[in-house]
Order: sequence, then C-alpha cells, then structure tokens
Amino acid sequence: MLFFGRKNRMETPVASQPSQEAYDSSSGYDDGEAQRNREREAQMETMRENAERQQRKIISMMANERNGRVDISPLYFRDATVSSGMRDMVLDGYNSGRFGGIEEHQILSYIKDPVHIDGPEGVFSSINSKHELRILGMFTGGKDGFDHCDELSPKAVKSFLAKYATPMEFDSECNDFLDMIERNNDKQKREQYEVAMESFKSKIYGKRQEYWEQMKLLRAEAAARGEQMAPASMEQHEWPKGEVGVWQISKSQTYEGFDSRVHADETCQDALLRRDDIQLYGVFDGAGGHEGGRAASRLSRDVVNSYTRGEINSGATLASILNEAAKRVDQDPNAGYSTGVLAKVINRNGCRMLSYASVGDSRLYVMHKDGTVEQVTQDEGEGNRITNALGMPMNEGDFIVKQWGDIEIRDGDKFMLCSDGITGDYGDQLMSNSEIGQIMSKAKSPSEAAMRLTAAARKHDDRTVIVFEP
Repeated sequence: MLFFGRKNRMETPVASQPSQEAYDSSSGYDDGEAQRNREREAQMETMRENAERQQRKIISMMANERNGRVDISPLYFRDATVSSGMRDMVLDGYNSGRFGGIEEHQILSYIKDPVHIDGPEGVFSSINSKHELRILGMFTGGKDGFDHCDELSPKAVKSFLAKYATPMEFDSECNDFLDMIERNNDKQKREQYEVAMESFKSKIYGKRQEYWEQMKLLRAEAAARGEQMAPASMEQHEWPKGEVGVWQISKSQTYEGFDSRVHADETCQDALLRRDDIQLYGVFDGAGGHEGGRAASRLSRDVVNSYTRGEINSGATLASILNEAAKRVDQDPNAGYSTGVLAKVINRNGCRMLSYASVGDSRLYVMHKDGTVEQVTQDEGEGNRITNALGMPMNEGDFIVKQWGDIEIRDGDKFMLCSDGITGDYGDQLMSNSEIGQIMSKAKSPSEAAMRLTAAARKHDDRTVIVFEP
C-alpha cells in the first residue's frame, strides 16, 4: 500500500544563518537529508495511525455483532474504543470460525470503492503506468489484454470489478500472476510488478484494500494465537449419527450470508462423490482449462461411482480404482487433469476402518475426540503446482496413485475430504490444522461444519468439502 502523509512545512533559511531544521547533530549542516528523513518518518507515522484506526474499527464491528451479523456502525466513526477483552474476543472468533469470509465480505461491501466516488473513467485515468495497465489487461482479457494494454478503456475497470468485487477475491490471483511474470522473466521483473500491483490494488479498491490488509493482519495474529494457546482438548458437539455434511461453491459465487447456495454453478471444475449407501466419498479438483478441468473431474467421479460395495475392501482397492480413472482421463482428448481423494468406511474382522487413496493435493483429514487434527494425505506438489494427477501421460503398467492406506476408526473420529480451495496453497490462504479443529469442534452438525469451513476458506477458487462421523 502507498500512503502519502502531509509534508512538514519548512521556511527557506537565510544563507548566513542555516536553519536549525537542516542541521544534523552527527554531521553538521546537510543538504536536506535530515529533513527528508523527518518527512519519511511522518509518512510512516501516518501509515501506522491509519492502520491502527482501521484495526480498531474492524475489532469493534466484529465484537459488537447484532442478531448474528456484524455491526457496521463503527465504520462511520473516525475512532473506535477497543478493550483488550474485545480484541481477544475477535481473535478467538477467527480461530473458532465465527468470523470468516462472510463477515469480511460484509464489512468490505459497506466501504465505498474509488469507482463509486470517481466513476470508472476516473479510476482508469489514475492507472497510468505500463505495468499497471498490463495487470488490468491480463485480468480482463488474458494474454491478449496484456499485450494490447494500450487499447484498454474505462470499460476494463468495470469488467475487472465485476469479476473481482473485493480485494479478498483478487488476492490469490495476484500471486499466480506474479509467479508467471517471474517464470517468464526474472526475479527483478517480478519485483517491479509487485510494486505496480500494490499501486494498482490501491487505485482499484481504495479504502477497501487498506481494510483488507488489516483483516489479514488480524487473521494472522489469530492463527498465531491459536497455535500457541490452543488447548490440548476441545469440547465438541455431538453430531447426529449418519449425517454427512456437503458444501460446494464455485469461485464465481460470493457469500451474502449463511443462506448462500450449497451447489456450485456450471463454471465449477470440482466434482464430488457422495455414496451414503456404501459410505464412499470423494472429491475431485479439475485442472487444465475450464472445460478440460470439468471433464477430467467428472469422468474421474463417474469411474469411481461405477463400483459397488463388495468390490471395495481396502485402500489398495481404492488406489486401483483411481488408477483406472487416471487411464480413462488420459485417453479422453477432451479431458484435462484432476486431483482425487477417496475415503470409504469398511468392516474388517469386526473392526471399523477407513480406507483411503489420493493423488494430487486434495486432502483427507481426521479430527480425534480430543480435538487434535491430522492431515492423513500429503500434497503431491508445492504451492499451487501439482506434480501428480489423474490424466497424466501413462505407459502400460504405470500406477499413478502412490498414496493409500487403512486407518482404524476410533470413537469420536470425524473426517473431512476437501479440495485445495478450502485449505489454500500458501501464505495467507493456508488454513491450519488448529483452525480446522476449532471450526469443526464448534459446529453442531456435519452440515454446519462443512458450511463454516467453506466460509472460512481464503483462496479464490472452487471450494468442495465433505464432512462425516462414521
């Protein structure tokens, strides 16, 4: 973010009597460097004051929620009184999932952005550097818009905000764009675009960007607090037996409240499998372009869905089924790639087990009765790049799926399958095990847990989650 403080006024000194303000005690009279240092410090102080003021407003809004909704009245006052108890309440609320994407979206929606004040023409005229114009072109017209950014008009601003209404929806896309710049150029070019990106976001979102930065700082503080102070055991609600919680939305959908749509629209590249009759569940995350990703994830799901109870008796069997799906996706010219994670409840010699198999970065978690959370599967890749997927080229005899197993189901164990739209890839997107545990522990049912996990997700991506207690 760029902050511009008011510069200190300085009278022009008389030549024979140098101004005291231009004097540096360590080196004598200088050429104005000491004055510039004071001006920079004044700007930094203005920045700190603005940040503290915005954090106080956010804390006050969240701590004084009314009827289950954030109280936005503190937004309209210059200052807000915040006690240490209010701050603790908000930090704990972040950890428990009580405050998340829904509340943050609501706060940002009440803040006027520059388009509301200056119109798209005014905002467009402020985006005057080549790098900033290329950013706008890339996110409204792809590579063609990037290469022909000099042909953009104010309509591009409207198109951008229609796609990314708030800075939270744009965050992950920024990282992907900067990674692309570095891959195709070098680190120095990335640094140039990082500076341009901060300026661009400030011009597009204005105060919304400043508030969003403060929300991220609060969230990071809450995560650190949760990791340091999370109790060894958490009181959990007893869930209705046999209920399964499922929640799925596409990245084009935004939350306007807890009654948001459960089902994704046609742009979603995720696919889910729910077979309550045989207690078989799966999540698939397509990649390789919109149509190719959708085709890969749905073909994978359909292959798995064709199997019946008697055929699935171990994690190794699930791995074989996923491997068959991998071959089918590889052979389909219209399909891209897909991750996949499967879980099935089985009985083996009188003992209940959960069999699982996975490929890519869709995950399986287990939360035990004491509230501790374990990630059962491991990501095959780093960040948002996967190194293994259904649909990768295969030779005869290849076995794409490398992770599978069977774990004993203990009393009180709760399980979650999800795409990386829930857990994030890196940085501020990441949802920690502690955060997952807090959200699931507070939920009164699997359906509520699934909804709250989706609402708390921070990556701008399709989101799919399945939660159940066998």
